[in-house]
Amino acid sequence: MNFLYNFQNGDNSRKSIWRNHSTFKYRQSFRHTPLFHILLFFFVIILSSCVLKPAHSSETPPLPTSHLDPQNVTPHTTTIAPIQNPREAIQTINTEIPPLAKKPHKLRLIHFNDVYQVNQLRQEGGFANLKTMIKNLKAEAAAQEDFSALTIFSGDFLPASFSTIPLDAKTMLKFLDALEVDYATIGNHDIDVPKMPEMRDLLIQSNMKFITTNVLWKEENQTATVPTTYFGGSRFATVSVGSWRVGIIGVLTKSTLRESPRVSKEKRLRITDEISAVKNATKELYEKFKCDSVIVISHLSHREDVALARAVPGITVILGGHDHYPITVMEGGTQEGTLIHKSGMNGQLLAAIDLSFETAPRDHTSPRIFKEWKMLNSHFYPPDEDYLDMLNTFEKSMLDESPVIGKTLTMLDSLAENVRRKETSMGNLVCDVLRDRTRSDVCLIPGGSLRGNRILYPQTSVRESTILSEFPFHNHIVVVKLTASELFQVLEHGLTALDLKGSGRFPQVSGIKFRYDPHAPPFNRIVSLETDLGEEISRCSNSTEVTYTLAIPDFCLHGGDGYGSVLSDKPVLYEKRELISAMVIDWIKQKHCISPTLEGRIVEVRNEAQRRKHLKNEL
Repeated sequence: MNFLYNFQNGDNSRKSIWRNHSTFKYRQSFRHTPLFHILLFFFVIILSSCVLKPAHSSETPPLPTSHLDPQNVTPHTTTIAPIQNPREAIQTINTEIPPLAKKPHKLRLIHFNDVYQVNQLRQEGGFANLKTMIKNLKAEAAAQEDFSALTIFSGDFLPASFSTIPLDAKTMLKFLDALEVDYATIGNHDIDVPKMPEMRDLLIQSNMKFITTNVLWKEENQTATVPTTYFGGSRFATVSVGSWRVGIIGVLTKSTLRESPRVSKEKRLRITDEISAVKNATKELYEKFKCDSVIVISHLSHREDVALARAVPGITVILGGHDHYPITVMEGGTQEGTLIHKSGMNGQLLAAIDLSFETAPRDHTSPRIFKEWKMLNSHFYPPDEDYLDMLNTFEKSMLDESPVIGKTLTMLDSLAENVRRKETSMGNLVCDVLRDRTRSDVCLIPGGSLRGNRILYPQTSVRESTILSEFPFHNHIVVVKLTASELFQVLEHGLTALDLKGSGRFPQVSGIKFRYDPHAPPFNRIVSLETDLGEEISRCSNSTEVTYTLAIPDFCLHGGDGYGSVLSDKPVLYEKRELISAMVIDWIKQKHCISPTLEGRIVEVRNEAQRRKHLKNEL
């Protein structure tokens, strides 16, 4: 017999007891009847519906079609009527949709920079070969799932030539468009042109999207004092890469204002500080446009690229130009750092940089970007046949229009790596012509002003286009008077950038000979200096009467290549308004046969102690 006890106040007496044993037995047996189970079933159903049903039922709207682009998904919440009873709050349901997980994706950046020669040179470079390489790299990406590709150009396509034919901006942009370049920025030479408004129009009309984040332009109808439009047409760009979004910025070195008199005098052009411009654009791309990565297309020196990477966090890759040698550096040393890359010049090398976008652990929306890269040499790739046919047709039509003006009996060397580092036969020829035409004591031209970048072998015909392609900047010559110490300063300035490969200020000369030590401190590198007649010129001459007339390109007098620091206050004795190229062409026509040689005008000597110290510093 079971009893039910109720103990209160410590009372152990039985307050309630099943007194009827038969009643207890009946109730115990009812739990085993079918009726009990049926009633229990309906009771559970009713109870479940009351507990699980929302207080305010509303149909959840379907997922918007914009879910294909996670950036377009907006949180969705059901509409709930005002709650009269606070206790009903526990029954409201929030249906906010979390951000969609992003799918891994790869982006291939195909990069080149600083192209001045359309045809091949010494079995390297050439736009037809570049076309083959770009097509192959894009096809390789297209053959794989979730793999995109962009072709990037980092500026300086002027001055340009094809074989011995100088090319204008319109023709060069046509050749670049045929390479199917997606995004580009401008170089310092691209805006150093007589007609900047026409150049800007050409950039905007190009199939390439030119981005000039820190180069602004004031339209004629603008009333604002500060320019509000961008020289290339765009401040930045965004591109979708699978479910990821990438921002693209383009910058030009501000030193263009200092080194190019024509650019510095243009009142409608403004070049702002590159670090500030990139910092502001990067912040906006991440915060406003919700980008997952930012790529910078730069035309800066390597030192400026490094400074930019250190000053602006969040840059994934800096694709650079301006320097004419290849370099790849991971600033920061890890995959989270900024990759800085340059591809040399003239398309001799082409870069393929692959960015792998993956989601971070436990966070399916934040990116982890892994980088890998390779360099392709154009020597190993055949030219694209269609592109080559286009170039050959163009060359034939242009050569028929360019007359032969003479013949060289010796090798004429104007290779960029030579005219910017040592004495060359083309440099000697040009300086001799200019010194003869101006009747000056000494002539100096920066090696970078010779832009042909070619070798003409003995017994080769010299065409008018050959000389025109050497001097695409339309400069003329001026004559100034210098003392011996001032002449030393001018030459020493030309030797200050020996550690910067590809610097254009290295002097090509006539009327003097000098020996220099490249490892000595700047402005103390000339070991000896003498005239072409063998008369020694002393650095510390006390005689103020000894002066020399110097013929030099006008752009140097106005600050080009930094020569303004030692020449800007010198009065002009004589100015030859005839173009340098015209003077050289006329001189070759008169001589017909030319035979310039190396004469030991510039000799590099090495002090062993200085050399060891220099090597130690490099290590």
